[in-house]
Amino acid sequence: MIAVVAMLATFASRAEERGEEVPAEAPRAETPRAEPARAEPARNEGQRAESPHMMSGQVARVLDGDTLEVMVGKRRVRVHVNGVDAPELRQPWGLQARTALEQMVMGQSVDLLPVGSDRGSKLTAVVFVGESEVGAALVSAGNAWADRHALRQSDTGLCEVEQSAREERLGLWSLPVAQRVAPWEYRGLFLHPAHVDYTRETAEHCMSVALGRRARRAVQPAAQSAAQPAAASTPAQGGTQAQGASADQ
Repeated sequence: MIAVVAMLATFASRAEERGEEVPAEAPRAETPRAEPARAEPARNEGQRAESPHMMSGQVARVLDGDTLEVMVGKRRVRVHVNGVDAPELRQPWGLQARTALEQMVMGQSVDLLPVGSDRGSKLTAVVFVGESEVGAALVSAGNAWADRHALRQSDTGLCEVEQSAREERLGLWSLPVAQRVAPWEYRGLFLHPAHVDYTRETAEHCMSVALGRRARRAVQPAAQSAAQPAAASTPAQGGTQAQGASADQ
């Protein structure tokens, strides 16, 4: 090994004496870095001040680009950041999204405004660190998408924040189109091996899709409850007819 190094040094010195250029080391491919989160005004600040359900704690762990664990007293609570969907860890920009969230909240005191929970007992909450709303900051820097499947009426401003990040080609929006697969589509690719190109989507379309989904989810339970009395009355009517037939006999 020492002999090889000596030969390379001799070659370089002779090349310099002859006025020749010494070949430079080939540049290494750089891994895209996470976009630093930009401070975003807290869109839910009014609810934050008024809600009796507000919780506070310290971030103990970041699992991925939109999920963290918070110590609330002696309880470890797993929290999904409301209104956003970050790339999965195996997706392009998944690791950068997790890094961005770590840089923003790891070890920090946060306020949590609960809005619901999923089947895995994961709390969904609007997360605040200082004066910034974490979800909006993630979307603003291109480290997450506005989650069309979970936006509330008060969250649709995330669509406008996402459009700005997309137009500025920040974060995941700097990737080639083929690598910008929405996380909800990535999770279902084994069923639908195609994805939508959101490059030219407008904030208005994003909002209409999100609110349309919520409206359909609200109508379905109402339709089911309305159908139940009708279904329940059918056997009763049948029973009455049967009793009448037996009486005739």
